[in-house]
Amino acid sequence: MLYFYADWCIPCLELDRATFTDAGVIEAASDMKRLKVDLTRYESEHSKELRERFKVRGVPTIVFLGTDGLELDRSVGYVNSELFLKQIEGL
Repeated sequence: MLYFYADWCIPCLELDRATFTDAGVIEAASDMKRLKVDLTRYESEHSKELRERFKVRGVPTIVFLGTDGLELDRSVGYVNSELFLKQIEGL
């Protein structure tokens, strides 16, 4: 799971404080490798490369990759814990 965020992103803060601290989400995602990708400097060359590679149009974006590296699913914008759990269950 790649979580693209930025320090200035209010929905990202909501994800961090509400969704990702939910006990059910923590349990459901425990078997996943979870990487938090900082796009705070959104226009930097490094951020631009990552945005292009993973087709990120804004933050927050969460990209779920399979063991083969192919994209399984993604979400854009704030997702509450209930919807996030449903998304994980569908993978």
